[in-house]
Amino acid sequence: MSISITDLEAAGVDQPFEALQDAVQHHVDGWSPNLAVISEPFAGRDLLMDYVEEILEAPAERVTFDGVRDGDLPDIDGHEVVLLDDCQYLYTREIGGFERLDRFLEEISASDAFVVASWNRYAWDYLAAVRDVDDVFSTTVAVPTLTAEQMAALLTSNDGDSPAFVQTGAAGRVKTIGFDRRQLDLPGSRSFELPVPELNLEYLASRSLSKDDDVEDVEAVVFQKIAQLSNGNPGVATAVWERGIRDGEIAPAYVEEVDQTLDIDDDEAFVLEVLLAKGTMARSTLDAVLENIPVHRALQSLHEQGVLEIDEEFATIDPEYLYAVDNHLTGRRLIW
Repeated sequence: MSISITDLEAAGVDQPFEALQDAVQHHVDGWSPNLAVISEPFAGRDLLMDYVEEILEAPAERVTFDGVRDGDLPDIDGHEVVLLDDCQYLYTREIGGFERLDRFLEEISASDAFVVASWNRYAWDYLAAVRDVDDVFSTTVAVPTLTAEQMAALLTSNDGDSPAFVQTGAAGRVKTIGFDRRQLDLPGSRSFELPVPELNLEYLASRSLSKDDDVEDVEAVVFQKIAQLSNGNPGVATAVWERGIRDGEIAPAYVEEVDQTLDIDDDEAFVLEVLLAKGTMARSTLDAVLENIPVHRALQSLHEQGVLEIDEEFATIDPEYLYAVDNHLTGRRLIW
């Protein structure tokens, strides 16, 4: 299931589209501040760029950067409006790796063109700190974090494709109270485990969103869990949703969190740092950028753990592991 502009609108996502309309109107009125469209991976910044192109009243030159170190910069001055996708590919964190980006920012600053550029949020945050990229793009628009109710509207906007919501599955009925085990220390260096009742907060929270009908309760739990596991990211939510559907049915027990405990060494962490900021990258490009790291071995290990999706040429982080990777790299202080 891919996300469309219609899906986002069905979810009540209005603010970014209204902000884009305002930015385009400012251009029409003769004031054209450069515009940055920012989102986390998989969240849908390409859709916002499509929307800008759709509502523009003037022809636009659209360029997609699809790899670091590749290709010349576009002729910005030769066009009234320029749309630039995936500008995170314009730099690498190595000696000389910012030269192309710096030339790009200088050309945009000196140009009269209306420039709309999309950026991966992790790259944007980094470049705002080390290259003041936010000074060049004074107007920013981002895909917002979706609530559980918005997730429900987004994921069920195609009525014919919705699965049946079921009360029970392999894990049985949704429980209001479960049990965890806690260690209790006693005198004399002794200890024992004590079962402790634990409220199912997801289920209780969902009660306020639904009526008395059991099916509506189950739906609310499902979408509450998806919103939580995806951090409100539409693309990640879609992946969680699709994995939770079994034989045309979905239950709260089917909406599961991937293993957040990652067994990652330093080399693998550096590979993930690049992929988090760039998105999809060719394996050969990763090998060239991280020339002192055994990239192919690191990719194989990460793929075997399920963290990466890899084909013959390209590698990308699996959407469901996005925030596990974020948490891991934040803990290592490789991102902030």
